[in-house]
Amino acid sequence: PGTDLVADRPAGPRRYRAKVLDLMAAYPNVYSDISWIFAYRTIHGTLKSMLSSDIGHKLMFGTDAFLVYVEGMLDILIKRMVASLSAEEREKLSWTKSARFLGL
Repeated sequence: PGTDLVADRPAGPRRYRAKVLDLMAAYPNVYSDISWIFAYRTIHGTLKSMLSSDIGHKLMFGTDAFLVYVEGMLDILIKRMVASLSAEEREKLSWTKSARFLGL
């Protein structure tokens, strides 16, 4: 209680994604970083449904430190994010929600 938790990316195996999403739905203090989700070409429909769901306000775009070591990967992820989401969705994911989470 009183501690916020950011679960790492609800992407990858469906079983893992379901667990993260269940935790987010069950606990008001559990959020998720979705930055790596854009590495999965087939998940964009899933992302859209997650954003419009009851837990959509708890999804944030964070950064994974190891991405800087994979040449070009961060650029690819950002291009996919821009192509997949509206300007309003990008603003919420990359700034608004994170600022609220951090109390800024």
